[in-house]
Amino acid sequence: VEFVHKPNKKAKGYDPYKRRRRKELYREMYLETFPSVGAEPHLVEKASDTKRATWYFWRVSHHDEFDVKVGPGELYEKRMPYEFARFFGEFEQNGGTLFPPPKSYEYYENKVQLTRLFEEGGVKTPKTWVFRDKAEAKKAADSVVYPAIIKNPYGYSSKGLLQAHDKQEFEKAIEQFFSNTTLGVEALVQTKVVALREARVTFVDGRPFHGYWRIRESLTSASAAS
Repeated sequence: VEFVHKPNKKAKGYDPYKRRRRKELYREMYLETFPSVGAEPHLVEKASDTKRATWYFWRVSHHDEFDVKVGPGELYEKRMPYEFARFFGEFEQNGGTLFPPPKSYEYYENKVQLTRLFEEGGVKTPKTWVFRDKAEAKKAADSVVYPAIIKNPYGYSSKGLLQAHDKQEFEKAIEQFFSNTTLGVEALVQTKVVALREARVTFVDGRPFHGYWRIRESLTSASAAS
């Protein structure tokens, strides 16, 4: 189990007690659960402490808790997943086996890269478009299949989610999206899946491990949140 990052105290909504307590709860769950299945937890804070042939379970919270250095012209949201993957990859390079694999973190809160991965792997998804600016989006408005959802590809918890039922609404939504978004952030547009219920299933090593139903408040809701 590994805890290394220091919270970014300048982050919006930073609450030192809440964030510290949340980490303590997760740590306690690990420390209590592992001995119950015959495994003694081994705690490390830096890659050089890694024991070879040892499994490490790790977790980070949302990216606004951590400091990531970015170069001129780079976007924090795009750089952050690769920095996490690189950092935790050092534990693997020292002989540990990490779950989840650090390489998978390149797709963390990066729906542009995830879309490309799904396309390459032949994974079925709603029809998806990625637009770099409003001009590109408006030019393709006739090809978008409505109703459609407009997302920030680096967002989470349905923040900033917009929807459009036709071309006219789409052009207005695109104007709103790029007016309120950091320069360099793309718009991810997907045909809306109109359904009240959806199954969310976690697969580990190709097998279903955990699942539950999410039920929308209504068919008109843009978010999939219950």
